[in-house]
Amino acid sequence: MKFYIIYDKQSKGIQISNIINKLKHNAILSDEELSNVPTILKDINSNLDQYDKIIILNSNPKNIEIQANKLQNVQATVCKDLDDAREISKLNVNTIVINSDIDNEDFESLLNAIIDIPNPNTNITSKAVFKQPKPTYNSTQQIKEAKANTQITNKIDTEKVRVENKKSNIVEDIKEKGVSKFLKDAFGIED
Repeated sequence: MKFYIIYDKQSKGIQISNIINKLKHNAILSDEELSNVPTILKDINSNLDQYDKIIILNSNPKNIEIQANKLQNVQATVCKDLDDAREISKLNVNTIVINSDIDNEDFESLLNAIIDIPNPNTNITSKAVFKQPKPTYNSTQQIKEAKANTQITNKIDTEKVRVENKKSNIVEDIKEKGVSKFLKDAFGIED
């Protein structure tokens, strides 16, 4: 995977780049430290199509996330801990914002989880590549709620299939036995 790193502290940007490269992926650093929000947004826009993921290190990650999500084709979220990284791995996120004040030891575990994130822009079903629509989330809480809603929807769909199968079996039973024989069997009535 190719990662583009935007940072407000050069030492942190270099650290993340080294970790990503050590994990056999390609990390490219922005040309300079960026802390000005409009400049960061411009850098995101000009690099989004060239990289699989953009990682932004900033001391005000929530503000960057909110502003980045206003850009077209950007799906940004804040990653503040390993749980967030695991949640992010299940969603179509192309821009990940990490607090640049995070402890050095935490960077590697976060990046290991982030690098396991599949590329949301491709879904290879044969040799063709298709763009997938991206849902819009403004916070990690919304991501968790979306996941819970998806699980509920899947349970409902499973139950609907089960009920339809049961109805289908009943209809087949009626066709085979006839209505009166079916009702006698259903209520335990013997001839």
